[in-house]
Amino acid sequence: MQHFHLTTNMRLQSQPDFQRFLLDIGEDKTGPKIDLPLGLVAPGNSLDGLIDAIFDDPVDFSECVILAVRNDDAQEINRKITDRIPGDVHQCFSADFVHENDEHAHHYPVEFLNSLQLRGLPPHQLSLKCGQYLMLLRNLNLAKGLYNGSRLRLLQVSFSVLLCEIVEGRYRSQEVLIPRITHHCNDSRLPFTLCRRQFPVTCAFAMTINKSQGQSYDRVGIYLRNEVFSHG
Repeated sequence: MQHFHLTTNMRLQSQPDFQRFLLDIGEDKTGPKIDLPLGLVAPGNSLDGLIDAIFDDPVDFSECVILAVRNDDAQEINRKITDRIPGDVHQCFSADFVHENDEHAHHYPVEFLNSLQLRGLPPHQLSLKCGQYLMLLRNLNLAKGLYNGSRLRLLQVSFSVLLCEIVEGRYRSQEVLIPRITHHCNDSRLPFTLCRRQFPVTCAFAMTINKSQGQSYDRVGIYLRNEVFSHG
């Protein structure tokens, strides 16, 4: 058996400066502080500048995304971009309750349940606009391309269903209906099972770095307001 070693980054051959920059980081030659090349920094070094740099095309946003470290950062970015979309906003509120089998279900007021934002759950208040891009949070129909992480474009909003268009994969451009469903969350931090009846979607202009694994985009921005490494 003969071993071959990959030594040349073919994708970055036309960008030798950036190639050296990546190698220096990988070999820990930059020290504790890394100065990013100016070409990689959003104008004004601000969130608004980052949004302008990534979403400067008013027609098709399906190949653009901003990655954030935490869910609350992603939600803030999604709110800002949604506000820029013309049209009426549809406020969709969830129905939250504690599972009937929990002994102390009546101890938790609805206002407290509404305030909870847990991993994998859609938010209590969904602000939706036609033309907005959404990400599916549940596997609904794998055979039709409706799985956790699918990206959709919202076409129409009604009380019980959303009319959407799939914007990626083999089912691209196919129209689908997304119903309200009841989500059950057994979070170890809660002494009860939270049930939330809501559309299984969230805005997809921005998402967490972890959620983006396995997906490809033409244009990506990274919002690093918080530490990206959990170990320091």
